[in-house]
Amino acid sequence: MRKLQINNRFAPAVSAERSVNGGKRFAGLHQALLLMVLFAVAASALAAPLTGTYKITSFAEGGSDVHFSAQLTLVNPGDAPLSVTGVGVHSLTATGHVQYVRTNVVIEPHSSASTTVSFVISKKEFELWPGPNQIFFVRRQQADGKSTLESVVLMWTRE
Repeated sequence: MRKLQINNRFAPAVSAERSVNGGKRFAGLHQALLLMVLFAVAASALAAPLTGTYKITSFAEGGSDVHFSAQLTLVNPGDAPLSVTGVGVHSLTATGHVQYVRTNVVIEPHSSASTTVSFVISKKEFELWPGPNQIFFVRRQQADGKSTLESVVLMWTRE
């Protein structure tokens, strides 16, 4: 009978030790799963950025405004096709103002596609453009249906 009392006396300590070790294993497994999810989210968030060029195809001054068209050649370095549904230019004089135009172009993986967009902005605004590299805002829709807005620096080209 003493053996039963001794075993009963140490039984709670043994089961408590097992639950602590089991908890440590569960926490380790939980952390590993959390890291896997974070890596998956980070990989999708770090999708290959769009790059490309732009050239001004028409330009007309009308009073205090400038009407211009730009041919954008967008390059998709990623592994999935992208659908561009809109392009915008931001204002350098009115903080937070962006002028958008709709477009519809599909860029296949590892290739490029062109679209022409037209804008009307103030002459003062056009004169403030920062030089050969211009920031355009591109709204794109991925294959999974998610729409994202990103700023894309495009290089100016004459040809």
